[in-house]
Amino acid sequence: VFSVSPSTNFGCTDETGKVYFIAEDGSKYSSANGSSFNCDGRSTLYIGGMLGNRTIKKFLEEKKIKSIRLESRKSYNSFDLDSDVAEEIRQTIVCMNDIK
Repeated sequence: VFSVSPSTNFGCTDETGKVYFIAEDGSKYSSANGSSFNCDGRSTLYIGGMLGNRTIKKFLEEKKIKSIRLESRKSYNSFDLDSDVAEEIRQTIVCMNDIK
């Protein structure tokens, strides 16, 4: 489970919203939000295990993410990641392969 909760409230979101990942090389990946309706901006993606999205898992393993964009019902919010945070996310996703 990959969950993002922004520190600023940018509106209500639900499973119709999307989460966008923009890599340092310019490639992009988007996925539907796995969270149910909430007004704290929380977005969740299932990327491991039986219910996980293996395509996004592979993208996050192979790419260094530059920014994450969360889509709400009325707007969006983008978060730029510094290099250390991007690498920490990548290493965490890679580490998931070791979990049985």
